[in-house]
Amino acid sequence: MSDKPSKDADRDVTAEFSDVLRAQKEKQERLRHVQEFVTTPTFLDFAQMSVEVSDDPEQLEARRRDITYRIEILRSVLGLLEDELEAMDRVSSVQERDKA
Repeated sequence: MSDKPSKDADRDVTAEFSDVLRAQKEKQERLRHVQEFVTTPTFLDFAQMSVEVSDDPEQLEARRRDITYRIEILRSVLGLLEDELEAMDRVSSVQERDKA
């Protein structure tokens, strides 16, 4: 009878690791797409985005939309990195629990 709880615990740990690995693979894929965009040299080239007093409202609005879009991309990257830290914490927790 003492064998059964051990097998159930092993299944739980295996299922938890599988979930963590699947989520991590999905996040890595999203991060690859965002990374491709972020590493584009023009993404952080603010020289092209200088604002001139003579710019018409349409140009200013276009720049505003572009900057807002870039901010959203950076927020996505931050979110993915925070998710990655949480996944590492979960794995560490499972490993610590497994050692006990």
